[in-house]
Amino acid sequence: MPKTSLALLLLAATTAHAQEWPPGADIDPALHVDITDDGFAQLGGVVDQVLPPSIDIPRIDQSGSADILGFSLASYEFNVWNGKVNLGIPQLDLVPDYDVIHLDATLNLRLNSSQDPMYMRAFAEALWITVLNTTCDVYVTDVPIPLSADIGLQVVDVDTDGDGVADTSELDASITNLSVNIDALDGGDINITNCGIGDFIEFLEDIGIDLVSLLRPVLQGVIDDQASSLTGELETTIEDLFNQLVIEQSIDLLGSTLDLKLAPSDVVIVPDGARVSMFGSAYADEHPCVAQYGYEGSLATPGGAEAIGMAAPGVAQPHHVGLFLDDDFGNQALFSVWRAGALCFTVSEDSGLDLPIPLNSSLLGLINGEIYDPLFPENTPLIIETRPRVPPTLATSEVDDLVIDVEGLGLDFYAGLDGRMARIVGAELATDVPLNLDFNGTTGELLIDVGLTADNIDTSVVFNELAPGRDDEIADSFGGLLGTVVDTVAGGLLEGLAFGLPSLDGFGLQSLEFAPSGPAGDWVGGYAAIGDVPYAGGCDENGGCDSGGCSGGCGVNGPSPSRALLFALPLVIGLRRRRQD
Repeated sequence: MPKTSLALLLLAATTAHAQEWPPGADIDPALHVDITDDGFAQLGGVVDQVLPPSIDIPRIDQSGSADILGFSLASYEFNVWNGKVNLGIPQLDLVPDYDVIHLDATLNLRLNSSQDPMYMRAFAEALWITVLNTTCDVYVTDVPIPLSADIGLQVVDVDTDGDGVADTSELDASITNLSVNIDALDGGDINITNCGIGDFIEFLEDIGIDLVSLLRPVLQGVIDDQASSLTGELETTIEDLFNQLVIEQSIDLLGSTLDLKLAPSDVVIVPDGARVSMFGSAYADEHPCVAQYGYEGSLATPGGAEAIGMAAPGVAQPHHVGLFLDDDFGNQALFSVWRAGALCFTVSEDSGLDLPIPLNSSLLGLINGEIYDPLFPENTPLIIETRPRVPPTLATSEVDDLVIDVEGLGLDFYAGLDGRMARIVGAELATDVPLNLDFNGTTGELLIDVGLTADNIDTSVVFNELAPGRDDEIADSFGGLLGTVVDTVAGGLLEGLAFGLPSLDGFGLQSLEFAPSGPAGDWVGGYAAIGDVPYAGGCDENGGCDSGGCSGGCGVNGPSPSRALLFALPLVIGLRRRRQD
């Protein structure tokens, strides 16, 4: 049994006996992931450098001649080379509407530059006499090209094992009505230098070439390809953003299995933003150690989440990204952990634990030496068994980000007495364990503070046949023992928990705060602002936080999962990452 066992005992239990959600029931919605209209505006304002720095234009060679009786009386050649298209995105707006997200952008078109021009050569001869041979420098500077498209989102079923039956679902993004128009390019945008311009233009007119008509289809093809690439990557990025939250896995819990599932169920797009709703379920087979307590389901509480774009009182406005967890799903997950028997332990000297307290009858003396030392003049084997009578639940709080309500966590102490192992004393613990998450927008570090202390653990004695009438005295003396366990075992495990969230190209989470959400305050809301940040984030090779490295964040015990985008890192991060790859 791992060293964390006693710490887990003190972190689990609940205050209610409810059977509202059967084990493994689909809770829908279990989670909402929002990007507000302000979030889309923020994303559009920072999208840049997602296109290649330049695209080469294929060489153009054209020639012709005028022949009489097999003799060439006149001929010409026209050559274009070293053409490079440069595209920037000085403006991109993502505007949510009803059932669609409008994309409106301006592409900044440049064709070469005065320092690195495209070359156009004109050569003509008549009666074997050269009448024109000139090479011109050509470039186009800063022509705005409008681009527009519509982004649609829908939930699709997915057959992961190939049996023809949908196993889960995921988000599918589609971009339609793509339009890129370069009609704004005209002759006034084309710069021709370092040649006889008049002769050159006259030559082009003579051979029937309009320079704008020559360049426009070439540039249109290049821009269409890049626009398709941009929107295609945007589709994939949107899908990846939300589908990273899709979970379907089994977790080993000390020999039992916890099945977790989280997948999208619905998409709503309105002018206030976009919301992807997800259903979730958690299931574990019932362990015999908890079957006796008669719980058949997890706690359900009425209520819903905030409307898209709305925030809990006191939360800084506007927020860009929101994550809203239904406490029903949190309760079902905790219930399943409890149902799997993960909180059922038997601890003895043979458990192999390295604990700061003795695991023999002398431990009873630490509880109350006046009562128990005379009963055990010599140390005898001691066994501690847990009685997790009720499943864990999750609660929101106006003071703390989350609270674990502890109630009915039983501890029975057995020791050798009169030649047999006898139950000496039984206690039950109750407390509220606050969990607070503090994000540092300067360093990108998310600190997790678990406020577990012995001072706020209430102890009651429920079995005491050896010292009748002294229940309160025994309960009070439990504080010293619990303080030792919390400070030396749980404290060492729970202090200094931190994760370094990533940024890419200086863009990431600027702020992150949590608050009870929804009209009833029974949802957990996470509200984030995104934009330019001073931190790089990531992990070093040993899993620690540093100023750069892995994009999945890091924790004190090694890299965090890629899902620890936590609250949906923005589309632009995905776009930039793809550009770097």
